[in-house]
Amino acid sequence: MWDLVLEWDDERRRWQGRAITMIAAGADGTQKRIRA
Repeated sequence: MWDLVLEWDDERRRWQGRAITMIAAGADGTQKRIRA
């Protein structure tokens, strides 16, 4: 489960991807914070 936000970078004239921190359920059932 990833949320990826694309933002236009005027200085570099390109799209910049920024990953949003998500909470994923681990194999043991606990919740962990992960970041791309």
